[in-house]
Amino acid sequence: MEIAALVVSVVALLISLWAAWAVRLYGGQSQQERTPVAEELRRPPDEPHFRFEHTSRHRYVLYNDGPGTAYAVRLEVGEISVHEGSLGFDQFPPGHAEEYLLIQPLSGPLSEITLSWHAQRDGLDPARATPLPLDTPASTADADQQEA
Repeated sequence: MEIAALVVSVVALLISLWAAWAVRLYGGQSQQERTPVAEELRRPPDEPHFRFEHTSRHRYVLYNDGPGTAYAVRLEVGEISVHEGSLGFDQFPPGHAEEYLLIQPLSGPLSEITLSWHAQRDGLDPARATPLPLDTPASTADADQQEA
């Protein structure tokens, strides 16, 4: 009888280890839930959708590709130096774009910045945060040397 209890305990332990590994590997989401299409479907239809495009070595463009206007928009850049572009807007309407010239800090490059905004004009709704990756593809490095 003790052997049966030991076998059941070992099997239960193995199943729980496997389950913990699966959750860690998949982050609690199915593959379908992690696709950009699924992200797009989960977003409310009238909200803004921000995209931060790297156009050259230090140049970026912030776009609102969504159908909604964002209010009280703030770009949180940390130690990055902003040489062109505004860090705050009262509103950021659909189709609007802003250009930036950003210089990484000497202490080391940052991989993303954060855009905080409100969906309501009065700003009484909870602020939302959108992480914006600072991609620096190698393909633009040669073209940027000519710019500088």
